[in-house]
Amino acid sequence: MDTDYPTSLDEEFLLRANGRLAIHKVYDGSLKAPKLKGTFVLANHPTADGFADLMKLKNKDLKERAVKVGVDMDKVPKNINAALRQAIRAVAKDLECKEILLDVTEEGTKQVWAQLKEALPIFALFKADRPSTDQDSEAQDPMKTAVQQALKAHEDKLEELRAAVESSVLEVAKLTVSKLAEIDPNLARELKPTVQRPNWATAFKIALTDETEVPVNKRGSGVRRMILLNFFRAQAERRNNAAHGPGVIYAIEEPETSQHPANQKLLLRAFFELAEQPGCQVLITAHNPALARNLSVQSLRLVTRAQDNTRRVLVGNEDVYYQAAKELGVLPDNSVKAFVGVEGTNDINFLKAISAVLAPHEADIPGLAKAEESGQLIFVPLGGSNLENWIGRLARLNRPEFHLFDRDTIPPAAPRYEAAADRVNNQPGCIAMHTDMREVEIYLHPDAIREQWPLIQWQNHAPFTDVPKTLAPLCVNAGGGSWANSDDKARGKAELGIKVKLNRDVAARMTPARLSHADPTGVVRTFLRRIGQALV
Repeated sequence: MDTDYPTSLDEEFLLRANGRLAIHKVYDGSLKAPKLKGTFVLANHPTADGFADLMKLKNKDLKERAVKVGVDMDKVPKNINAALRQAIRAVAKDLECKEILLDVTEEGTKQVWAQLKEALPIFALFKADRPSTDQDSEAQDPMKTAVQQALKAHEDKLEELRAAVESSVLEVAKLTVSKLAEIDPNLARELKPTVQRPNWATAFKIALTDETEVPVNKRGSGVRRMILLNFFRAQAERRNNAAHGPGVIYAIEEPETSQHPANQKLLLRAFFELAEQPGCQVLITAHNPALARNLSVQSLRLVTRAQDNTRRVLVGNEDVYYQAAKELGVLPDNSVKAFVGVEGTNDINFLKAISAVLAPHEADIPGLAKAEESGQLIFVPLGGSNLENWIGRLARLNRPEFHLFDRDTIPPAAPRYEAAADRVNNQPGCIAMHTDMREVEIYLHPDAIREQWPLIQWQNHAPFTDVPKTLAPLCVNAGGGSWANSDDKARGKAELGIKVKLNRDVAARMTPARLSHADPTGVVRTFLRRIGQALV
């Protein structure tokens, strides 16, 4: 808040009593378009006379206040406001701190909000009751930006074209005026040829069509929402990159609206992958317990109204599914035959891709994608740190469970989640297994990796190679980028992208023979057969 002298929210009493930052925005909702009336920080802040208004005081006033309350001015840097405020508060007998709303848009406190805004992620809301046409800003803005970037890249050629056209037009115009002068010199003197410079950006209208040239706004509502949702994501990411922001919070209302059940699962999987990216958080509202059951229970919040009309929020626990079904009047789904717990969405993609490769050739291995689509199988992405919390949580549903854990550690060290796996195996009808190498990417054959990225020199990897981390710099450099000049955020994003492609695209390039070579002890086949047993 002081240009050259950092301070902290804690030192300035700008946090709540629990140590958290709380920002309140107040709107006038009586207007057709609600108007922002004020921005406040809810803070456990001094209220004692002489100490409550320090944030609003300028340097001259702070020095006068310091003298007035008895600060030893020889020990305080007089030109540093933060130091003066701290010294003034230090002499107070009782600051009388209370949680109050501090207006951070007033003169003297504006710098508080200005600095906070720089540190806050972008919040992007995709509304449920929105129009779904290709003229929406979410659809048009990314396309307009793409046009602007393309025009800038070809600026010299466009200027050359403009000059050539202008020269030809002016030549014809001048010849016309000269001929007119032969007939009416006075009229000819009044005319002066001028050329208006073209606005190239308005010359391009971009629309997305399919092979039958049907535009977005003529497609079904589900398809329109699916396309526009991804336009929305592109716009939010562009805004964040332009602002050099710390990240994006995506808020999507009712993604299941107008969507086929298979598309609902595709969207949810995309949200999982999005939430795993550095600096991303995804908030979803839904009225469909069948959609919610694909989420980890810790991620769920059930919002209802109690009998006294107060809002009640049930934080995710083992009862949340039952409560949601009861609140919404949804009958239990008896089609589910088994649950498969994994650490994340990449494990789901890997298992589905490998099973699709093996199922046509090996009768005891099920096609997991088909089992999921039919509702017989539920993948539950638990997250490594949450695995322990899930033990026994699904027992009341009386369905078999298979849990897959990455080993992570190099023998003779015990697998990272050995204790959790033992607890799962002690549950009736539950099986937990570890990979015998670092993680599932190790079981991808080197030839499949080389087919995916033919420009890199990929050697056969060892059992405990971190494949995504090793591949990322090779792929970035081969694609014309510079790994050495990339920051941590860019590197993390590249590694995550590589991990997604490994488990989705490279896994699809596997064959039964390649898997046998990469997994000579048949660990992956054992995983899939155990899941198949759970399904029957």
